[in-house]
Order: sequence, then structure tokens, then C-alpha cells
Amino acid sequence: MNLTKLTELRISSNNLTGRMPDFFQSWNQFQKLEIQASGLQGPIPSSISVLSNLTELRISDLNGGGSVSPNLSNMISLQRLMLRSCNLSGPMPSDLSAMSQLKTLDLSFNRLEGSILDSADLTPLQNLYLTSNLLTGSIPDWIKSRDNR
Repeated sequence: MNLTKLTELRISSNNLTGRMPDFFQSWNQFQKLEIQASGLQGPIPSSISVLSNLTELRISDLNGGGSVSPNLSNMISLQRLMLRSCNLSGPMPSDLSAMSQLKTLDLSFNRLEGSILDSADLTPLQNLYLTSNLLTGSIPDWIKSRDNR
């Protein structure tokens, strides 16, 4: 696909079939991607990691087999990240700590393991959803010491 000037794509709440598309390589202007309850199958393609200008990435309810978390290290401008019910397994993504603008993080309903990242860099975070994973350990101080407002 040659949609190099495309900045936003929303294909949610459909009955699409097949795997999640893998055509993100030339979308360097891309800012928002929403693929929620689309009917598509995982895993999330590795080419998604080239979308360095994303401010919003919302993927949910992927059918099919599981996968590890995609490489998010280039997505430092993300403000909203949702990878909900995507059959993700393995540890919490360590590249989240570089996302200093992240306000909403939803990794619910996966099979993520280990502890919640202990990162003071996530202080702008306003909403954190980690429901129904396999997390262990204690709640990090940066969460416990948050302003109650």
C-alpha cells in the first residue's frame, strides 16, 4: 500500500478475517492506529515498530495464537497505548519506561508475567489497566505514591 501521507486508521468493530496487516513500513506520518474488535488474528506484526510518530496505538481482541509484546522502543511519543486481549505473553514490555508522554496504558487480558515496571519515568500516566494477567511481586512505589486526584 502506498498511503505515505495517511495519519490515522481506524478499522474497529468489524468482521474482518485473516491476520493483522503487515504494511506499516512506509507510513512515517502515521499518528493514530485503532484496530479494536476487528475480527483479525494476531500476532501483532513486527513492522509496527517503525511507527515512530504514533501518539495512539489501540489494538484489542485479536483472535488466534499468542505472541510476545511488539517492539515499542521507537514509539516515544505515545500518549495512549492499548494492547488489550491480544494474546500477549512473556514479561511486561521494558520499553514502556521510555514513553515519557504516556497517559493511558492498557495491557489487560493477556498473559504477561513478572512484575510491574518500576519506573519513575511513567509519572505522567493517568490510567493504568493490567487486569487479568499473570503479574507477581509488589506494587511499585511510583504507583503507591501518586496523588489521589
